[in-house]
Amino acid sequence: MSKIRIQKLGDQVVRIIGARVVGDEYGENRPLPTENEISQEFGVSRTVAREVMSMLGSLGVISISQGRRVTLRPATAWDYLNPLLLEFHSPEDVRRILGDLHDVRLLLEPEIAARAAERITLDRIASMQSALSAMKQYERDPERFLEHDVAFHMELVWACENVVLGRIVQSSRGLLAASRRVTQLIPGGLQTANVGHEKILEAVVAGDPAEARRAMREHLEFASKVWMEEEIPIELGVSGNGDSP
Repeated sequence: MSKIRIQKLGDQVVRIIGARVVGDEYGENRPLPTENEISQEFGVSRTVAREVMSMLGSLGVISISQGRRVTLRPATAWDYLNPLLLEFHSPEDVRRILGDLHDVRLLLEPEIAARAAERITLDRIASMQSALSAMKQYERDPERFLEHDVAFHMELVWACENVVLGRIVQSSRGLLAASRRVTQLIPGGLQTANVGHEKILEAVVAGDPAEARRAMREHLEFASKVWMEEEIPIELGVSGNGDSP
């Protein structure tokens, strides 16, 4: 029997079963486990086993119908915005998924910066200046840096005055944090990021959409090499909230 003797048993079991799903261990010859089978294999209560199935369902990995019949859903239905899903995958797959996220950023964020340059208010500018000052202070403290980078980037989003856009970005923050903890591994990455932040802020303050767009794209393209160069390792704890370049 595979015993789990640490806190948050459900989270640990979800990771094990999720990795099996990604590894194609379940199918016609091996159906998904029942709550009773999970309880027996891992030595957890039926309540924990039920939580495991519920978490897999919330991630879109499985479908639970009436009578608690469980079926596996296609990978296209999985919630890739949830960073927990990354922990089911190999480092190579994580690199691909986070590379896809970075591609989305390249599509969206330059336009967000350009729109913000047209609509930013003095209060939001002050908040961005404060965030940038804090990021410079914490260039040797990645987690604190993330905290203030959240504020900097979110001020650009809120300046666009689009509640749907705000919700999209907010719902992606966990995955964005996972991505950006990897980009922090680039030597001198936080210092270089702050140079980019300064250029973005200058363009926004000047009310120059074209320059804000260009500065944001340049800022993001610096991090692009993470997803193309395999020497940058993909070994990260993906849980948590935050934002960084």
